Amino acid sequence: MPIIQATARLHQVWQSEGWTDYQDKEKIGWILVTGYWKLDTGYWMLDAGCWILDTGYWLKHGTLNLKSETLNFKL
Repeated sequence: MPIIQATARLHQVWQSEGWTDYQDKEKIGWILVTGYWKLDTGYWMLDAGCWILDTGYWLKHGTLNLKSETLNFKL
């Protein structure tokens, strides 16, 4: 599985989009990704889920709407 370090950038985007469940967390940490970014819509499509370390969150079969900008993570 690819590992992407994008702590500060994702935190900033989540804050700008009003994702309070995430903006309250000071450390997003490393993101272990088994899904992919759908760049044209700005949605993060998770095929098998995403484990966000330091937050205790496990996201599975969900999306994150990042309308303010697209994050170009090629897996």
